[in-house]
Amino acid sequence: MVAADLAARVVEVIADLGAAADSRYRYGSGCVACGRTVLTAAHVVAGAESVVVRDPGKREYTAAVDPRFIGDAGGPGPDLALLEIDDPAFDRALPPIELAAVDRDSAGGEPVERCHVIGYPWFAETGSRIAVRDTVDAIGFIPVLSKLAAGLLSVQVTIAPRALPPQETALGLSEWSGMSGAPLVAAGCLLGVVTEHAAREGPSAITAVPLTALQADPAHDEWGPGVADPAAWWSRLGVEGIGDLRRLPVPASPRPEPAYLATLRRFGQTLHQRMPQLLGRDREMADIAAFAVGGAGYRWLVGGPFTGKTALLYEVVTAGLPDEVDVVCYFMSRRASDASSDRFLAAVVPQLAYLCEVSPPVANVDQYHALWELADDRATRGGRHLLLVVDGLDEDLLPPGSPSVASLLPISAGARSHVLVASRPHPELPDDVPARHPLRVTPTLLSPFQGALELADLAKKEVNDLTHGADADLAADVLGLLTAAAGPLSVTDLVALRSGGHDRPTAADTLHVRQLVEERAARSLEPVGSPDGRRYQFAHSSLLEYAQANQDLRNPEFRQRIHDWAGRWRDAGWPAPADGGQGTPWYLLDTYPATLAADLPRLGQLAGDIGWVSAAITSAGIDPVLADLRRAAAANPADDKVSAALVTVVGQAYNLRPPQPLDQPGYNLRQLWMQAAELAEDDLAADIRGRLESRAGPCLVPRWTTRLASSALAAELGRHEARVLSVAVLADGRVVSGADDGRLLIWAPDDPVAGGVELGRHGSDVNAMAVLADGRLASGGGDGRVLLWEPGYPGSEPAELGRHGSDVAAMAVLADGRLVTAGLWELLIWDPGDPGAGPVLLGRHSGSLRAATVLASGWVVACGDDGRMLMWDPAYPGTAQAERFGWAGVARAMTVLPGGRLATGSSWDVLVWDLGDPGSGPAKLGRHDGPALSVAVLADGKVVSGGYDGRVLAWDPDSPGGEPDELGRHDSSVRAVAVLPDGRVVSGGDDGRVLLWD
Repeated sequence: MVAADLAARVVEVIADLGAAADSRYRYGSGCVACGRTVLTAAHVVAGAESVVVRDPGKREYTAAVDPRFIGDAGGPGPDLALLEIDDPAFDRALPPIELAAVDRDSAGGEPVERCHVIGYPWFAETGSRIAVRDTVDAIGFIPVLSKLAAGLLSVQVTIAPRALPPQETALGLSEWSGMSGAPLVAAGCLLGVVTEHAAREGPSAITAVPLTALQADPAHDEWGPGVADPAAWWSRLGVEGIGDLRRLPVPASPRPEPAYLATLRRFGQTLHQRMPQLLGRDREMADIAAFAVGGAGYRWLVGGPFTGKTALLYEVVTAGLPDEVDVVCYFMSRRASDASSDRFLAAVVPQLAYLCEVSPPVANVDQYHALWELADDRATRGGRHLLLVVDGLDEDLLPPGSPSVASLLPISAGARSHVLVASRPHPELPDDVPARHPLRVTPTLLSPFQGALELADLAKKEVNDLTHGADADLAADVLGLLTAAAGPLSVTDLVALRSGGHDRPTAADTLHVRQLVEERAARSLEPVGSPDGRRYQFAHSSLLEYAQANQDLRNPEFRQRIHDWAGRWRDAGWPAPADGGQGTPWYLLDTYPATLAADLPRLGQLAGDIGWVSAAITSAGIDPVLADLRRAAAANPADDKVSAALVTVVGQAYNLRPPQPLDQPGYNLRQLWMQAAELAEDDLAADIRGRLESRAGPCLVPRWTTRLASSALAAELGRHEARVLSVAVLADGRVVSGADDGRLLIWAPDDPVAGGVELGRHGSDVNAMAVLADGRLASGGGDGRVLLWEPGYPGSEPAELGRHGSDVAAMAVLADGRLVTAGLWELLIWDPGDPGAGPVLLGRHSGSLRAATVLASGWVVACGDDGRMLMWDPAYPGTAQAERFGWAGVARAMTVLPGGRLATGSSWDVLVWDLGDPGSGPAKLGRHDGPALSVAVLADGKVVSGGYDGRVLAWDPDSPGGEPDELGRHDSSVRAVAVLPDGRVVSGGDDGRVLLWD
């Protein structure tokens, strides 16, 4: 549908009721919906002798009133009317505006957000026919389930006039007078017109008649009879019928839930098989529920083996909390080798991201802390509570080089955020938990459920009887393998491990193993997983520990068998379980890596095998695999295969998450090949291509990529989901990038796989940033705000220095610590030590400012879109420019070079200016294929520039016209470059990527 500016559609409607009327003129609003047809409210024009409409330019036009298109001002029909502008002076016909209807039958009842009611309210009383009123754009939302009885819409707007009458009245009798007939618009579509004020609903609640009221609804007789000829009305509105109306709100794209929730459901099924009901825990459940909505930050439950801690916490997480509590959880299980900080982060980070409605980032410590703060803030603002539940704190495997789970628990808890943990009695906290950590609370003792000790004794007796009774060899073999595996194995796995791959298992072998695990060891083993993927493990961590202490079951030979078994699947290429037929056992993909915590070289061999990586992503998910890769890379820093696999998986992580087709044959490997090829990881790319070529059946095999990184590319730090417009380097070497979606992300160049941590958000584009002497970061955006951030506290609210009257295009820091910002025409000076004090005007430019910097002399130089570069003295704000340079083109970026020279990136060229000779003109270093959008200076004095052509170039300022060194390319324009203290270059572009160059 052809669009027209909404501003051109909104009109004032003035009805002349005749000289005999008590009040001759009635005022309202309307919308040119199609051609010359104006939609308004019937009660605005009912009984009028004549009508005129007035556009925003205060030009008046006569309008014809046809009684066939005047609805019922007082019911039962809709309070709607159509006018036709018949004035020849109105020489335009607007295309039809798209029409929409509110979906009042959705399962979720989500509101229609970001609605606009645009009209001419009469907030100031006047009786003059020529009264001049301006428009008001009242922004709000529509709760779709309000006013269901009448079939009307309740619009909750964010602007309200002064106090209104206490009763429900027509808008013409309230302070909203003049807003009657105003169009209600959402997502660019016309939904209806406003008609009355519902005072009892609050001063900002007004009622609208939906366009669907033109037609009777067979399912809702109470919503009115519609108009006599709805087809004629629809035709004048530019549609064939009600079926052409778009449905709002548009259903949100379903977000895949965190993978851990599926793990939790399977975990619960296993618990309920062993313990169908949670008995005698009503008091504990009530206490936990009260804690979750109270003011305490931490609660620690302790209980001995078979106390029922895990069952209690599972019921709390799934059913035992008040509605206002949002919960994230992690159940540590040493017997499943799922008990480490890597697995904790892989489980909790996606849950927090889901809760905060953001895309799941790389699961690392920084992202976890940032998301916890964001979720805490969300809970506070929404009047909700946040609860983190961690079970089995004492089961932490503590892999070498990894922090403990306990040390990662939030320090900021209390008020609206809380942490509930459970463990065995008398736990010793790991050494890396700070002495003042709030976890150090007095534990609450849980009493064992009735029969717990007897159950434990029976299970241990069963293990002893099995290994000393009939078929003792079979039982010892199976239980020994489960002990060595420290995780769940299927009957097929156990049969294969018993045969050692040398003999073909018989049906009898399978039957004997199945009978053992399902019948004879039913008390000491438990099934996990779905019925078609059933696996078995020890029913309790205490039983696993009991088995690990048994001399016969802890034989190292069992562990070696598992390693040999893994080697056979490695030689087979790690076929994924989804490939059809018998693929790689699930244990080797989701649990085996965690058991290698004490065998780091073997972990490195596994993680450096891209076939295993691809299969594990399909079965276990990207976050656990990344955790395994990071641990392997940290333990094997000289292993090129591990580092290549890690950087490749990180680069494609966003394409290796649901809803991407991870189970599609070859999908994972193709994505990984493209990343490896781009990063010039040639050996890895060749390995992947060979695996694809050897696959059975048709399979796409990539041969080349058009996106190649140069050898200078050190790493891809990560990506925004929007254009990167600015970058800055903090004093500690970290990088901050700002994008046109308003997000500021912090990156660690020394940990390029860590991902970005959200510092905060502007309301619009982040065009400029500068680092202050005290370490704070200043930013300016398209919303005109100048904000100060604390990079050490991501997610915390920024301080607002103030606002420009326009976009902030550039900023720089003076020697005395003050901040200079360039807006549309103005240069302003701010004092970061006094937020809210307001700026000092340094000066005005004749053209829109694009770039500014501070010279060694302390003067400020700026350039606008008129091509002139002007200098200003901060000691004399408000004075005219001190010196004038030659025409610079439209300088979009500038930086000061050693020796007092200045480099600028202009419309096409990279120029160098001699500040000591203002009239000499610039030296031209060279040009991009398009505007040079960003410049920075290296320690050796070379100039780095990024351009519209996507190239990152390095120039020698002493050799104008010489060939530049091309560091590499982005996929589109490079709008920001900066230099790290170690000389590396970071760049951000329209492709959303933040790249690091050496």
